Amino acid sequence: VMAEGRALLLFATFAVFSAALGSVCPNLTLANGSIQSNCSGIVNTTCSYKSCNSGFNLSSSGDITRTCNADGNYSGTEKLCIAITCPPIVLLNGFVDGNCSGNYNDTCIYSSCLDGFNLSSSGSTTRRCNDSGLYSGTPKTCNPITCTALTLGNGTTGGVCTGAFNSTCTYDRCNEGFNLSLSGSTERTCGISGTYSGTPKTCDPITCSPITLANGNLAGNCTGRYNDTCTYASCNEGFNMSATGTTTRRCNSSGVYSGTERTCQPIVCPAILPSSFPNGALSGNCSGNYNDTCTYASCVDGFNMSAS
Repeated sequence: VMAEGRALLLFATFAVFSAALGSVCPNLTLANGSIQSNCSGIVNTTCSYKSCNSGFNLSSSGDITRTCNADGNYSGTEKLCIAITCPPIVLLNGFVDGNCSGNYNDTCIYSSCLDGFNLSSSGSTTRRCNDSGLYSGTPKTCNPITCTALTLGNGTTGGVCTGAFNSTCTYDRCNEGFNLSLSGSTERTCGISGTYSGTPKTCDPITCSPITLANGNLAGNCTGRYNDTCTYASCNEGFNMSATGTTTRRCNSSGVYSGTERTCQPIVCPAILPSSFPNGALSGNCSGNYNDTCTYASCVDGFNMSAS
């Protein structure tokens, strides 16, 4: 008991002596920040961490208020002013300018993209690392340049036609019954604008000029569609089918019917001429047209019509 009493007495004496001398705790400071109240280290005085300078945040760890104890130590643990940083900005397949490493107040600019990529229209071109530890605005991206895939209806393409940047697509050939159009570009390349160069080709149906037969009748399919077969069937009364020409013709890949045309030609008889009936007279139609009637009408005086 006597020993404890002596210890208490010594402590009280130290406290009185310390108070007389002034500070017993080291002065509290806050690098890159400020403190308030009494922070000079006098026993039983309280010091508070107030705030940090621009570009710094007060640490979440540590105690805001600390008291100088008689043992020469402050209660609690210290706080720090920690530099504000933002996650660095990077642009995949592209380039940034300015200061993009994430230091406070740095400004970063999305500059350009590699060949084959376009900078997105959305997002902020310029961004600043601010107090929140985040860059202002929203990110931009470098998006792959693509073109709408090329196709050829009723035909076949070659090369790469899926729309990949700088790829080349060719219009190769058409299916049977179709011809590749003369207009348009045989070869097209997906360019930086996101469109293919040149103009499209098409596979157009093969057609032939329809077959007609004046004064006659056709059979089959004669309108000119590819591979249709048309037949010269018959002629109207008073007409005969020509001996020349092809009876059946097919619309082929050249866009022309095979063979040669036939015609219905008027039936004609050799004309009966007045000179063939001397000393007599003719009547009716004797020129030889189909279905015409010619009559030996009479003989001149002194002549009789033959019986045969």
